[in-house]
Amino acid sequence: MKRAALVLIAALVLVMPFLTVANAANTSGSITVNAVNKADKSVMVGKPVSFIKVADGKLVNSTPEFTLTEDFADIETDLTDSSAAAEVYNMAAEKSVAGSVVKTDSEGNAVYACELGVYLVYSPENLFVPFLVFIPMENETDYAFDVMASPKIDVPTDPTNPDNPDETTTNPNIPVVPVVPIVPIVPIVPIIPIIPIVPDIDIPTLPTNPDNMNEPTTQVNPENPDGTPTENTTAKTPEKLPDTGMLQYPVPILGFLGLIIFTAGFVIYGDSRKKKTQK
Repeated sequence: MKRAALVLIAALVLVMPFLTVANAANTSGSITVNAVNKADKSVMVGKPVSFIKVADGKLVNSTPEFTLTEDFADIETDLTDSSAAAEVYNMAAEKSVAGSVVKTDSEGNAVYACELGVYLVYSPENLFVPFLVFIPMENETDYAFDVMASPKIDVPTDPTNPDNPDETTTNPNIPVVPVVPIVPIVPIVPIIPIIPIVPDIDIPTLPTNPDNMNEPTTQVNPENPDGTPTENTTAKTPEKLPDTGMLQYPVPILGFLGLIIFTAGFVIYGDSRKKKTQK
């Protein structure tokens, strides 16, 4: 019995490093932005997506805590508020904070591996409204360290009407200017061109990544000035659930424990047979 107890104690000592590694593994995650044009359901390939870290994150008693980075320490709005993304974006433009740029792949996904924290996600080509992503993000049962976001993208791609090729389609978000008929002018009156005065509008823009100087800059989407994503940015796709890695590390631990228990049982059985033989 003493030998079996020693075997079990040794097994617990060997298992402790595995448990420590498992807890330390939850220090990072990923953000996947799926870019699909809802106008024609086409996948947008090779489109840049920028990521800026807004707050550092850590786990305290299995609960995430976030602290604003130095660049965004002056933000007073709660990051969970719907207007926070627009405020963060404008501050990043004022302070010329550059982010990391990832281009979408053949499936329209831009995957960004990151540490725990809060991140501003925006499109340098102004394809969608900027939004914030928390890593980890709370779900129904636990926290997800790998988050997928599907922002609303609605870009008209076909300039002609398929039902009538002679007519051009119009974007419902752009007001249509009525055509004014041309009135003949008497030749005696000279024609004076009228130049419209357009006021200068100062729209803050974000610099591109220094490693990608050819990437275009971004403006705030005038359709959603408050920066609120028009769609659930953390919607889960039915094809793949968030992978937190919780089913990977227990496999070698359980296998090793099974081997230790089998050895202990074998030792106890041997001692019992030896005592019977001696009697």
